[in-house]
Amino acid sequence: MIRNAPAVLPTTLRFMGARLARRLRGGERPLSPGAFRARVERVVAALGERVLRCDFVAVPARREPWLATDVQLEPGSKVTLLAEGRVYLSRAFDVGFGPGLGLWARVGDGELRKLVGSASTFVAERPGTLLLTSKPPGEFADRNGGFEAEPPRSDLAGSFSVAVIQWRGDADAALAAAAALDEPLFGPALRRLRAPLLPPPGWHYL
Repeated sequence: MIRNAPAVLPTTLRFMGARLARRLRGGERPLSPGAFRARVERVVAALGERVLRCDFVAVPARREPWLATDVQLEPGSKVTLLAEGRVYLSRAFDVGFGPGLGLWARVGDGELRKLVGSASTFVAERPGTLLLTSKPPGEFADRNGGFEAEPPRSDLAGSFSVAVIQWRGDADAALAAAAALDEPLFGPALRRLRAPLLPPPGWHYL
């Protein structure tokens, strides 16, 4: 027996009350898809030839597996993913997760890639279509993106807005220029490129 453990009902009620109060106060809300796209497009336009192309993808909360984007990558493609949005377990109580927890990517049949925070930069190792999905971590069966068949989960709400930016030259220099134009949006991507948060040796997200 665990002594002095918190009672489940009062703890749950306090949590729900705190989340509801946070929502009523307004809290910190993600950018709307339109505002997110406008800010990215403004920076991309200013960077000119540094950007090979920029695509925008809406990744809804979904039961289905991977969402195939229109982005085709080649080995050596330098890519930055920027993401905004939220997926909700309960929209009424503002209980959900952001892209740092629930947005995953892979190229073709390659291994999973998890966003750290709201941004990730990588070099494609194989050719293929960029695939995206919004899933809690516990739903994957393997590192190649297979899903556990059981237990089924209830429907979630919300979505992530993702900007897929392919760089023509040096990604570090391009992100530094982008961060100088919009630090809140591009600064995290630059910092994670220069000081990546890597898992311990031999440890994987799955």
